[in-house]
Amino acid sequence: MGLFDDAKNEINEQTILDRIEELGINAENLSVTIEDGITYVSGTVESDEDLAKIEEEFTGGLFGSVKTQLDIDVVSYYTIEDGDSPWAVAEKFYGDGNKYPILVEMNDGKDSYYTGDVIMIPSLRSYVGGMKLQVILSCLGYEPGAIDGVIGNNTVKALKEFQKDNDLSASGKVDSDTSYYLRSAFGQIEELDGIELQFVLNDIGYNLAIDGVVGSRTIAAIKEFQNDNSLDDSGEVDEDTLAALVSYFV
Repeated sequence: MGLFDDAKNEINEQTILDRIEELGINAENLSVTIEDGITYVSGTVESDEDLAKIEEEFTGGLFGSVKTQLDIDVVSYYTIEDGDSPWAVAEKFYGDGNKYPILVEMNDGKDSYYTGDVIMIPSLRSYVGGMKLQVILSCLGYEPGAIDGVIGNNTVKALKEFQKDNDLSASGKVDSDTSYYLRSAFGQIEELDGIELQFVLNDIGYNLAIDGVVGSRTIAAIKEFQNDNSLDDSGEVDEDTLAALVSYFV
């Protein structure tokens, strides 16, 4: 009889953490709390694969019957090698050197490296900042101003309004709680169009100019995304396409 043969009959914080470690995942930065019949799992893991394993355990896996709220970000670390620059590291991890501002933002504004420096590499899915923050706020009905990646007064004001509406500390900064609520709220949107649609497609790997005009190139990108995800390639953002886009984005 294995350690977890009777886990469904005796689920607690420790059995869940033990199971996560049994899957080969470092649980050092994870916490589990069970309150009022809901299991809250929060913290960080080191890869999208680790996150997917945990999500599977709480859907069709060992803990599939458990009512759960997951708040897990993917964060890895990288030791700078000779010749590395923010652009080169973004190219290495994201396949796109133009995403280097994410690394700068997430590493206290550091825009040059020395060999041996250790920097944080957030996953694109869990990262909320710059244009992505503005897109999410805009889709949620707030007014962050121009979607240009510049977090100015309008974006901060919109973020504070979102925080107040969700009983969060209105700091105007994206802390872990705010990030979770932004991503969760975005997961419930009912439409995606214009600049926001183009940004999402571009962010997940479909190269588009972001001009707000949903013309032939944007429709072609939608069809390519639909084909890549075994969806009807109508070129329209129907319910299934929207759900798939959202899941990749946040």
